Amino acid sequence: MTPDKIELISPDILNKHNALSRELHSMNSRLGLSGGWHYILDWTWAISQIESIKGKTIVDAGAGIGFVQWYLAKQGAQIISIDRSDRTSIPFHLVNQFNVQGYTPSDRPLSLPELINPFNNRAGIFSRVKALVRGVIGKIRYKEGARAEGSVKLFRKDLATLNEIPDGSVDLVVSISALEHNKNIEDVKAIIEELLRILKPGGKMLITLPASDKSDWFHEPAYSWCFTEATLKYIFQLSGNTPSNYDQYESIFVQVKNSNELRNHLSWRYFVSPRSGMPYGKWDPKYLPVGVVKYKA
Repeated sequence: MTPDKIELISPDILNKHNALSRELHSMNSRLGLSGGWHYILDWTWAISQIESIKGKTIVDAGAGIGFVQWYLAKQGAQIISIDRSDRTSIPFHLVNQFNVQGYTPSDRPLSLPELINPFNNRAGIFSRVKALVRGVIGKIRYKEGARAEGSVKLFRKDLATLNEIPDGSVDLVVSISALEHNKNIEDVKAIIEELLRILKPGGKMLITLPASDKSDWFHEPAYSWCFTEATLKYIFQLSGNTPSNYDQYESIFVQVKNSNELRNHLSWRYFVSPRSGMPYGKWDPKYLPVGVVKYKA
């Protein structure tokens, strides 16, 4: 068993796993999805840590409609996609291509006929129109043919109270830059404890978050915490000698700042808002992404 670890994610990972990172970027683009400036680093790091995907039950914690769940479903995983937001109205090309279901009846996504039905009251008109537009774009761009072998079950739930999921029933937990969007650090710790509860003995979690070298701080534009090494060890109940490369924070930060690969693939969303963290697309990262591997004993 590979030990627990904390790893600042360097742009070097895009060269180390070149074929994988290109596959991930291409599939995300064709699905018509977007993401944060460092998500290609997070995706590549997390997926490169997974030894086996097909047939596994995997929780995507704080999934939204983000990319990783669709990639893992395509590889044959059974995904429990958990988020506190309402996702009954999601782009119809995702529902059709990836066997999307509801974890409970109230979580069931709207079908295409339901999306276009003006009398449907399960979701607002704006969210349904948005899902239709994104679905059309995705349908045009993403032409994979056969449906994904795996499935995605949407579950609207607070990650700290997953009572419906039995103890020790999940093979793997992944979370891509999601848990930091909580009011305080104790909330994040409670979520980790609950995710450990549902994880099988010997299973692991792969969590990415923003990292800070000197002190924990709250990044207002993204409404997210940036965590020090000491805080991550506290949150994840890691021992003091857990392997970490936080001593390389400054040098990796320079690599990120100088990365044309990351700069050139900045999502369009940054260019249309003055409150995105990089106003109107000005390349100016404020933190590093960090990955945490935590095994359940």
